[in-house]
Amino acid sequence: LINQEILYGLATCHSLATFGSQFVGHQVEVEMFKASGFTLSNVGNKTVAKKGTCELHVQTHFKFDHYRMTMSVIVEDVGTKTVFAYVKGAPENVLKACKAATIPKGMGQVVAQYALQGYYVLALARKPYSMKQAQNRNAVESGLNFLGLLLFRNEMKPDSPHVFDELKNADIECIMITGDNAMCGAYIGRQCGIVSKETDVFLADIGPSEAFMWTNLSDPNPTPAEKLSTANTIALAQSGKASIALTGKSFEFLCKKKQMGKYLELVKVYSRMSPDNKQMLVDMLMESGRIVGMCGDGG
Repeated sequence: LINQEILYGLATCHSLATFGSQFVGHQVEVEMFKASGFTLSNVGNKTVAKKGTCELHVQTHFKFDHYRMTMSVIVEDVGTKTVFAYVKGAPENVLKACKAATIPKGMGQVVAQYALQGYYVLALARKPYSMKQAQNRNAVESGLNFLGLLLFRNEMKPDSPHVFDELKNADIECIMITGDNAMCGAYIGRQCGIVSKETDVFLADIGPSEAFMWTNLSDPNPTPAEKLSTANTIALAQSGKASIALTGKSFEFLCKKKQMGKYLELVKVYSRMSPDNKQMLVDMLMESGRIVGMCGDGG
């Protein structure tokens, strides 16, 4: 059985609408809402979720923000007249907005384990609220109580690895640019052939002192390791013995330092990239003399 607080989050913390008997919105949120068992309707400007005698009204809705990597809602339970806020999004960002006492020990490692298995991982949190409180996003998305993780699987099409083999045989370089986390990106990259299954994948992220922190994503318990130097990692990638993954933050850092050019040949997976990051990268690839084609998933 799903905890009631989580169930209410599944029913309300989304951007879905209805058109006749069809849901309109992201397929991940469609499947999430279906799991709640509620029915959905749009009454004026409000989204209403019903199940039995329970009726939930979404009073305020903050759309998914690519920079925050979160979305949030303020919801009223009509029957009990209680109001609460829900936040859903990238685990690392949602966890930062939660009270430490509500987060189980080792949650970051749990997220990493699921991502390494190819799960699309979201975190869900909530807190009591009042319509008299500030209706701004910063007020809503802070001081939260962590509820749990939402796991999704989007299985690869059977012919995808063959398509990537054909592209590589035609000497067409393939890379991945995703808004998802690097661990899930590396898993999918291995499955489809963008990343070799025989090599390690090293993720570069920015540490507290604005220095690269390298993590071996092939490790079943990945942790940042300062002993992995940038020079050694680049050398491994240049020799074909490793692949490199970047986060959106490390991409922006390299662009700011005007060092991204030397990484264009080496990076196979770009993760947690915002729409602006993606556009910037495509422009850089084109400016380097490449002919660039980009295929999206329609999400």
